[in-house]
Amino acid sequence: MLTSTKIPKNKFHQFHLLTRKQKSLIDNKRLQTKHLEISQLNRRATDPKTTLKACRYSYSLKTLSISQLYSSKIMGLFHERVKCLESLETINIFFGHSWMADINLEKLRQGLKELSQIKRFTISCTNHEVGYYGMKSLGNMLKRLISLEELRLGLESWKNMNDLGLMKLSQGFGRCRALKMLRLDMPGGKNITNEGLESLSEALSRMSSLESLEIIFKADRPGMNVELQKFCQSLRGLKSLRYLRLCFPWIESIKDEDMGYMKDCLKNLKELRSLSLEFASCENITDIGFKEICEELAGLKLLKYLKLEFSFCIGITDEGLKALGLTLRRLRSLEDLFLNLLNCGKMTEIGLGDIQEGFWELEKIENVSLSVSGCWDLKQLILKKYEEELMEHPKIKHLLIV
Repeated sequence: MLTSTKIPKNKFHQFHLLTRKQKSLIDNKRLQTKHLEISQLNRRATDPKTTLKACRYSYSLKTLSISQLYSSKIMGLFHERVKCLESLETINIFFGHSWMADINLEKLRQGLKELSQIKRFTISCTNHEVGYYGMKSLGNMLKRLISLEELRLGLESWKNMNDLGLMKLSQGFGRCRALKMLRLDMPGGKNITNEGLESLSEALSRMSSLESLEIIFKADRPGMNVELQKFCQSLRGLKSLRYLRLCFPWIESIKDEDMGYMKDCLKNLKELRSLSLEFASCENITDIGFKEICEELAGLKLLKYLKLEFSFCIGITDEGLKALGLTLRRLRSLEDLFLNLLNCGKMTEIGLGDIQEGFWELEKIENVSLSVSGCWDLKQLILKKYEEELMEHPKIKHLLIV
């Protein structure tokens, strides 16, 4: 709710149902703001045309967030209003359930095609019906955003994505030469094959300026281990990467030999400061694959943040923990460690002792989280004793052991 007729220039504004005062400010072109959020506009919204005027008359606008636009008609109004925002740098779009999502993406492309100065772009859609034409529109849109530095694509619900759509999308963000940050939440449908993934890997391999990368697959399908291999191969040349997160949970086809590809990938990423490897419930990963990863981690001398998520990987035993303990001794820059080995039932007090020895070599460690519940031989009394001993470490400020 607005409380004064004159709005401070830097104030954040959020429009859902308009007050008279808000409507008057928009109609009289007196709205001055740098951050604007417009949400829940549908046919029953209070004068969506007036609300979207806020875009047109906010000449100093830097950040625009649009969410829950259910109608292609409203998206048509949006694309007409947004064209003149020459100062816009950040745009966040969140689509709800709409059977016209492909149309909405095309309207969005038309609205943004002249705004090549945008630096940060986020899009997320919970619509399962987004198809090839929606992907094509999104890819063509990204081609025009030549100044783009940060891109987040929430595609996990796009079950109809196929190889052709993924190719168009990859060709789009592959043109963003200034891109420094990329997050991809990928869908788990069965319509994507090695051909589509090849185009994605090729696009990633050309992003020499990329500093932060997140790739998240949350659904299993045949050949997922091949996908992991392709991603690892495409990452080898990204030597400027500072942040890397790879999330492949519940993938039964990923095995120890695939960790060898991950090892070869990490060998070239010497500038990494933050690394998250998440392979929860990949039951075919054993000590052999876990040791491959640990051996290469030791070469990341600049690493400050490390997360290893291998819960329910029942093939990891004390042998794997011994390799991790040896690795920790060499990560002298490490500040934050998150280790999830929940329900890796074959670990014992001996393995925990090996990790503990590694901890004492960490000169900058401050935050430690260790999850080992569900390991048969690790009773609560043992964990309590282990926690008390680690608390004596002079550098650790926050410690959680469960």
